[in-house]
Formats: sequence, C-alpha cells, structure tokens
Amino acid sequence: MVKKSVLFLVLSSLVMADDPLPQNSVATNVPVGKEAKKDKGSPFERGFRFGDVNSSAVPRPKTKRSMQDIPEEMLKVQKKQLKTQKRILEIIENEFDPQPKKIVVNGKECIENSSAECFKMPLLHPDGKKVPVLGKFVTEPTVENAREYLKWHAKFLKSAFKGGEAITLAVNKFGPKAYPLNYDRFEYDTPGAYSSVLKERNNKAVLDALSGEVEIFFFFGKNADADTYALDNYAKFAKDVPNIKYSLVFYNKGSQEVFNALASRLRNIAEFKDSAKAFTVSPQAFKANSVYATPTVTMYLNKKKKMRTILVGRNSSSGIIANAISSLEFDEVLKDAHSPGFKAWERTGDYSEKHYKEKYGEELNSDYIKEKYREGN
Repeated sequence: MVKKSVLFLVLSSLVMADDPLPQNSVATNVPVGKEAKKDKGSPFERGFRFGDVNSSAVPRPKTKRSMQDIPEEMLKVQKKQLKTQKRILEIIENEFDPQPKKIVVNGKECIENSSAECFKMPLLHPDGKKVPVLGKFVTEPTVENAREYLKWHAKFLKSAFKGGEAITLAVNKFGPKAYPLNYDRFEYDTPGAYSSVLKERNNKAVLDALSGEVEIFFFFGKNADADTYALDNYAKFAKDVPNIKYSLVFYNKGSQEVFNALASRLRNIAEFKDSAKAFTVSPQAFKANSVYATPTVTMYLNKKKKMRTILVGRNSSSGIIANAISSLEFDEVLKDAHSPGFKAWERTGDYSEKHYKEKYGEELNSDYIKEKYREGN
C-alpha cells in the first residue's frame, strides 16, 4: 500500500509540473527582488518564477501530461525493444542455425544447393560476406564485377606487401630484441640463387639516380670475420652505384686498422676506402643508430630525415640494392609503379642484341637503336 501511494505521488508530480525548473539552474544563481531576498536560502524556489536571473538558464517548455500518457510512452519503448530483440534473434539464428533457403530455378521452387539442378554459387569463404566487392564477384562473376574486385584486390596486396617490408626493416634494425630466434636475418648471398637480370640492372639505375636523396653508411667493428668477409661485396655495391655517397664507420681503432691493412693489399678495398665521403671511428654513431651487430648497412633519407637499417650481414651487391629499393618503397620515396616491367626493359634491356646474334648471326648495336628511339621525344 505504501509503495502504491509513493508511485501515485511521483506520477502526480510529473503530470502537475506545469512550470518545471530551468535545466541549468544552479545554487550560485544570483536572486533579485524583495521576495528572493526573503527566501534566498530555499533550494526549491529558484528560477525566473522566483526572481532568480541566470542568462544561461533556459526553462523547459511547458507541457500538459495526463496519467494516460505515461503508460502509452512506456508501451512505445517496449515495442521498440521487442523489434530490436527480434532482429538480434534473427541474426543469431542465421549465424548458428541457418535455415535452408528456397530459390526458383526453371520455374520450380527448390532448396538452394540441394542438388546440381538447384545450384547457386555459395560464399564458402567467410570473407565473402565481410567484403561486399568479393561477395558480389563470386556470386555474380561478370566482367564489370571482376574489374571492381581486381581494383580492390590490388589495394589489398599493396597493404599486405607494405606489412611484409615493415617486418623485414624491423628485424634488420632491432635484431633479437624484435625477433628472438636463431639464424633470423643475418644475411648471406647463396651462389646460384636466381634473380632477374633486368630487375638487377634496373634497380641499380633507379638507386643511382637518387644520389641527392639518400646516403649510405657502412658499420664495422663488432665481428672480425663477418666484417672482412663482407668487404668485397660492399666494395662492389659502391662501384655499382657510383653516384651514391657513402661513409665507413668503425666501432674502434683496431677494426679501422684492420681495414687499412686490407686496403693496402687489395685494390678494390683501397678504392672502396678512397671513394668514401667519411672514414671515421664513432661508437656514438653505433648507439645513435641502434647498430647491434656488424657488418651493418644503413641508408639515410635526406628529405625525410630518417635512418633505415637495410642490411645486417653479408649480401651481394644486387641484394643490398634490392633491400635499399624495398626500403625506399616503404617510405614512399619511390612511388607506385616506379619500375614496371616495360620501364625496366626500356632502361636496361639488351636482349634484342643477343637474340639477333645467336639466331641470325647479325650484329646489332642496342645503344644506337635506343638513341634513335629517343630522337624527337
């Protein structure tokens, strides 16, 4: 009985509240007028009705509500909730207990994919539902849908490749701290490993053309055998991209002296030393660039002011160049499609010269032919 009385009083107050308090009325409002001064301590007698002025306080619109309005509003809310619950149930049933779907084939109704005659291409892979462009292509394999899917797939692969490049760069830079496995990324070139001749030539040309944007740093001094073993390949790399500036950095005086001794006996090592922009001992540079092992090759991007570790260990000249290209693609120094196949062939191809000589015994001058092609451009 007490509960019913309390409920009645609450409902009555809602119905009879013709002039509710302003929403933003607060205890700090300044009361004015004689009446306000008499009773300014009352927390209930506030607002414009009681002489309380507050420019930020906006009174609620006056509404007249009957006892019947409240149950009707509650009914509307319940109907809305019921509709939502039915939708949730439908989704759950479709996901965990899907019912057979009926389709019409040749004028007859049948259960979808219950037989060869009642076939409809299913989305077997769950991604078909999550990726609408894929689902549409699978269920409706038209040329137009294939085009839209391929455009999407190209962007998908680009994102995936960038992730792979990020992993390689992270392992090269942080080593065991990022990837604590044995024989993780200490590189070495394998004799006989296949790589495209055209791609190698093109990569050299692309990197060498970036002489104003990048600079290479070779770090030595923590691994005597690996350092000396890598020197000849590093020297060839420097010769293959002659326009790229590079520096030789040593961890201590002893490792620098060993390098000098080798340079005094081997001409390619001497040329490697003589062409260097700097030849210095700097353990501080090791620390600043997180060089944890040697030999290490880093590349500085002048415009972006970033240092990237592109190799830890020994690799061929073409391998070092390929790593540099990969890093430049990752940092978007090299833009999309900077070297499509036809461009690589255009820049460095000489297969016509070999082909005509081997098949017809005719001597062609590919350089002369390319020069003639450029006339008038």
